[in-house]
Amino acid sequence: MVKINGRVPDRGDIIRLELNPRTGSEQAVVDCVVRGAEFIEVSPSEFIDEVMARLEPLVT
Repeated sequence: MVKINGRVPDRGDIIRLELNPRTGSEQAVVDCVVRGAEFIEVSPSEFIDEVMARLEPLVT
């Protein structure tokens, strides 16, 4: 499992990624180590539920 700041990301975790195309390689999977992923905070489940509800029509 990928660890960011010593913890495995979970649902609701907010992380920061460096999305500079010159960083890392072009892969379908985001390389959290190369991209310098940083844990920011755990968001409330109500927020995640709202985001998922807004995204659902776009991905179905």
